Amino acid sequence: MSTPQSICLVDCNNFFVSCERLFRPDLLNRPVLVLSSNDGCVISRSREVKALGIPMGIPYFEVRSMLEKHNVAVFSSNFTLYRDISSRVMETLATVVNDIEPYSIDEAFYTVDTSEAAYIAHRVRERIATWVGIPVSIGVAPTKTLAKLMGDQAKAGSGIALLDQMDSILDTSLYEVWGVGPSARTTLEKHGMRTVRDVVARRPDELRSVLGLHGERLHFELSGIPAVGGVHEPLSKSMMSTRSFGARVTTISALETAVAYHISRIAEKLRSHGAVAHGVTLYLRYEDADGGKRSMNRFVPFFEPLSDTRRMTVSVMEVVRAMYDTTARYKKAGIIAHGIVSKDSATGSLFERAAHTDALMKAVDRVNARHGLDTIRIGTIRNDSSWTSKKDKLSPSYTTSWSALPVASLSEKSSQLGKRN
Repeated sequence: MSTPQSICLVDCNNFFVSCERLFRPDLLNRPVLVLSSNDGCVISRSREVKALGIPMGIPYFEVRSMLEKHNVAVFSSNFTLYRDISSRVMETLATVVNDIEPYSIDEAFYTVDTSEAAYIAHRVRERIATWVGIPVSIGVAPTKTLAKLMGDQAKAGSGIALLDQMDSILDTSLYEVWGVGPSARTTLEKHGMRTVRDVVARRPDELRSVLGLHGERLHFELSGIPAVGGVHEPLSKSMMSTRSFGARVTTISALETAVAYHISRIAEKLRSHGAVAHGVTLYLRYEDADGGKRSMNRFVPFFEPLSDTRRMTVSVMEVVRAMYDTTARYKKAGIIAHGIVSKDSATGSLFERAAHTDALMKAVDRVNARHGLDTIRIGTIRNDSSWTSKKDKLSPSYTTSWSALPVASLSEKSSQLGKRN
């Protein structure tokens, strides 16, 4: 007889804010928030900021005066720091449990025997807090969807929430259920399903007729029966990397650098999912010579499915040079990957040395994971900062840059005291 298993979700609390506070103990009781690229919108808030009624996603300029009034510490997004701290959290988690499945930069699932779930959850929280300094919440339940739901309860409570009785979550609104987006929720509501109880009460085939395979999986997950792959498909239909420029771009060099950066991010994400793409869409937004706002899209198919940064870059750069207009002032660029499939199921080229390519890309990913983003990069990504986002409130990259390390020094009084002793 198999031992009952529990799925646990580790979720870093207000992760970006927690990373900023990690090296600034003076911010522990002060309201703190982090802005999106180009310092546009609020994307992470401390509890103190939430208490002020500042919503997620609101444009910074709309609340700037309010933030100044309440002495809120505001930071530009420092993804170099956040990625490194995320790696440390995952590595620390791996010292306590074995079956780890990272889900996002600040979340990971792991599976343990139900009888040990509570004890291990306490060990995980304590070790991450001690070794890394990041507070986490842990939800424990029979399925990923329910673990996510319990994780939300853990944040509002003691930091750990275990699902002991299914009855306790049956009246939960589908608004609070992971994986049920606006479109799916509207469809379910049309069929009289607004709570977890409503979904569980229906037959699996009914849910499948309403929402397809996703609906059937949702029924099983909310009933406490793990669905294969959970309620989400293992691979996305598309992946996107896009960003507005901090200033208008007019040179081909800066435009190539920006596009190459996005290709690198997409390729890395594909490799991290064990996936390849059949092609990408290059997206450009710009102002023409008369000041009119324009945009262009161009699909770039690949001869074979790819996740190799070098080969993807070569294919896309030919299109960038063909699309470039010397009179345009470019505002934004992006790459969207399409036709994403598992690498194992893709048909490769007879002429490509796949093993050599894979080994090289894995080596690049390992170096960049250890020493920082773009430590090894495609030559097209030049040291040209004219296209990068505005980050007026960027904190130091404490953990990945020697020059950003804090410097400790003795005051003159302490120095004299040391000499006398």
